[in-house]
Amino acid sequence: MGKLPFEIQSFPNQLLTLFREAQASSLPKIHTGRCKGSVKGCYSLLPTNNGAFIFVIDGAFEIQGRLLHLRDALAMWNTEAITFEALSHEDPPNCRGLHWSELLLLPFYSENFTLSL
Repeated sequence: MGKLPFEIQSFPNQLLTLFREAQASSLPKIHTGRCKGSVKGCYSLLPTNNGAFIFVIDGAFEIQGRLLHLRDALAMWNTEAITFEALSHEDPPNCRGLHWSELLLLPFYSENFTLSL
């Protein structure tokens, strides 16, 4: 498995871009976020009316009113922003502390996306 270009534990409660070179090229941007406790956020899509794939790596999130747990995924399109809330909880006494919730977010352009069933 590849190593991240940063220590994700050093940036709690933030969405980070995994590959910096994607910012200056046509490569897709992939973001990850690791949240401790109950954290709310909003990801704005530019240009608007695009979409994103969201995958929960660990923990639980509420994304646009939908509850997602470990290994759940959601595809959204034709939206301007995606709201989310990490739903971590405290461990019982004498345990490690708070659980982390972690997700991946991959924005895409709606005009380049087709869904066939």
